[in-house]
Amino acid sequence: AIVERCAMVSLVESTASHVAWVPCRVDELLHELRAQQPAAHRVACQVADGEGAATVQSDALLLRTVLGNLLDNALKYSPPDSTVRIGVALGAQGARKGVCIEIENTAGAAGVPDPARIFEKYYRAPGAQQQSGSGLGLYIVKALVERLGGSIDCQQRAGVIIFKLWLPQ
Repeated sequence: AIVERCAMVSLVESTASHVAWVPCRVDELLHELRAQQPAAHRVACQVADGEGAATVQSDALLLRTVLGNLLDNALKYSPPDSTVRIGVALGAQGARKGVCIEIENTAGAAGVPDPARIFEKYYRAPGAQQQSGSGLGLYIVKALVERLGGSIDCQQRAGVIIFKLWLPQ
């Protein structure tokens, strides 16, 4: 996994890499990723009603990498008996239509990461040192989201970590 992450860092730092734009169903991709998780029962996904509410123009592989990493982290760094909540809804940024994806989990033994550093290359929360990891995952996520024309933010409140991802339609 670390070798794959290092290869992905090379991809995101390369200005020559190509984005293959295709229609992607966020809800279907999330359901696939959820089904691949040993702790799939811990994931609650809610998708807003409406035709096209979960469709974006994106690169399927890059989007899968982003959502997979966020879901993996939420499950890995939350208490084993807690629920990871995912919400998908239409949302605009300025005049641009898009899809908002929120991934929310309770902070586990690793604690709450520093929001000012969470997307830095090699950053890991002090309590996360007991878990295996490279500190590259969220750095890669942010770079890929930006390459896809979107934005990502991490917010915290009362021991809950919320990643807010927006992607253009």
